Amino acid sequence: MDSPTEQNSPEKPVGQPSVGHLARLHQALGADQGLRISLGIFAFFFLFALLTRILLRPATIFPYLLMDFGLLSLIYFIFSLTKQRPTPEPTLNNPLLQLALAFMIAQLLRIIPEIPLPHWRMGFIIRKNLIMALPVLIVILAFWRGQPRPRPAWRTVKADMGLGLIVVAFMALPGMFYSGSIRVLTAGQLSLWQLFLTLLVGFSLNLFSAAIPEELYYRAQIQRRLSEGLRSPWSALLISTLFFGLTHATDNTSWGFGSSLLDGLAEAVFVQTFIGLVLGTLYMRTRNIFLCIGVHAALNTITNIAFYANRLGFIS
Repeated sequence: MDSPTEQNSPEKPVGQPSVGHLARLHQALGADQGLRISLGIFAFFFLFALLTRILLRPATIFPYLLMDFGLLSLIYFIFSLTKQRPTPEPTLNNPLLQLALAFMIAQLLRIIPEIPLPHWRMGFIIRKNLIMALPVLIVILAFWRGQPRPRPAWRTVKADMGLGLIVVAFMALPGMFYSGSIRVLTAGQLSLWQLFLTLLVGFSLNLFSAAIPEELYYRAQIQRRLSEGLRSPWSALLISTLFFGLTHATDNTSWGFGSSLLDGLAEAVFVQTFIGLVLGTLYMRTRNIFLCIGVHAALNTITNIAFYANRLGFIS
């Protein structure tokens, strides 16, 4: 007769495969009703966007589905490269106040008017950066003032930097084709100095206007709070990502990526929501908000090289 220790042994039979990422997700779906609801809401908006595009712009359906499949493949790749690390995070003293501040900054920075100059001048760039940086720094101080900031191991920092470079490279190249920036680079329209200045200006503007406020709000606040409250990182990822994507609907309309608010909403589901899934997955797996900020700013900058080069007067 086997001993009690042998009867209760958790050892798996020889040759049994380990549980993969998809199997763990299936287990989570079976045990988490909130996740099933969140996934249902996400699927509803995706089907809504698909139907909208079929009715309004059917020629764009295949490229968008291909792009989203690529981003889902990247998410699976992130899971394959990372493992959940118990990285300690600072305790937030006033979460409601910080949540309100982050939301306010994320929205206010969207409506800062652009001075209608033929081209941006260095004085305008510096002033705009200062205007955007001041409220962002206030939010950062509100988030981390007086809190311990544990230093991650250098090994972890290097791993996160490598992961960030892979994600940016994978996402930026299709984005450059989409925005037309790839034609500017391949045609040699920019000198090395002009390219460097374009990237520097674009990165600084994106850092303060989008990456820092949005990542602090959607990832460090919304996703993290939902994960703690719902006790489900998957539900938190889906809800915060959907919120992140849908709030870009009006932006898409103003940027010319949607002929109407309905079209802009479909664009937000196909593009920003799935980009948010990648950023949210990075945060869920690494708990490194600085990695998310860096990837967000770099991605926005590289994919919009043509826009910034034009505003700086380097190309027409």
